[in-house]
Amino acid sequence: MQGLRGLEDDTASRRSRNVRQMTTPMHIITRIREIRKGDPEKSKYEIQAELRDGGILVGYNTIQKVINRSPELLNTQHKQKLKKKRHFQIARIKAAVELREQALGSLVQMDTKYFSILGQRFFIFSAIDCKSRFGFIYPYRTISSSSAADFVRRVKEYYKTDRHSEHFLR
Repeated sequence: MQGLRGLEDDTASRRSRNVRQMTTPMHIITRIREIRKGDPEKSKYEIQAELRDGGILVGYNTIQKVINRSPELLNTQHKQKLKKKRHFQIARIKAAVELREQALGSLVQMDTKYFSILGQRFFIFSAIDCKSRFGFIYPYRTISSSSAADFVRRVKEYYKTDRHSEHFLR
């Protein structure tokens, strides 16, 4: 009908002309705004509970809509705290693809678990090769750094030998 002009990206024509308006009474909206302005940290659930105590039954989604439609009610302090927290998070080290494709034992995942037998606690150190999924486990009585160093030494020896490569090639 409009030719090539009808194919253009026009944001005004995409929005429907009849947008539903909120049917929440104005006295409830003002009460929600008063509660939120009094304490910007209050969540929609806390506001809902306070309104319920006052004899007003409103869904928490409605409360969230009222908060979203009023920029002064948004909790900007929370966003600033999140930004600060994300800034101080430890960057995760990701292994390069080249390491994953190399020989067995070039990229190994390690973890520890503990279990009790007759009141004695044992620590299981485990290592799994990312490529072959071969695992190696060894128990220790303590979870000390010397136990971890010994385990790493044993893992290196295990993956240097070819005893498991014959099973991998089958």
